[in-house]
Amino acid sequence: MRSSAVHRIAPLLVLLSVVPAASEDFTCNQEQSRQEVERLSTNGLIASIAQFPPLVTVVVDERTWRREGIDRKKLMAQTVACAIGGPKDTMLRTIIFRAKNNKQLGTFSHNELTVE
Repeated sequence: MRSSAVHRIAPLLVLLSVVPAASEDFTCNQEQSRQEVERLSTNGLIASIAQFPPLVTVVVDERTWRREGIDRKKLMAQTVACAIGGPKDTMLRTIIFRAKNNKQLGTFSHNELTVE
């Protein structure tokens, strides 16, 4: 396999291997969530995260985002929310997922994910 092909599929493989099954109930472990966000960033799925309370914008690789099912996307949103606020955070946040070209891909609010 060529090196460029490996770089294109690596973010997807990482997401599939490190994110628990979506059927499991999400329990916020802030340190674990921070490590997961860092891994997803290192592997290119997450390009950046910006906070403008109560909004959080997560820029993602659109191709990889579109390949994921809704449960995995929601789990990623929960992970980002946990990494930012921790398990006892009561602040209502809205997380907006955008592609690198600024196109909105989804919104996570009140533990619900809406995909564009």
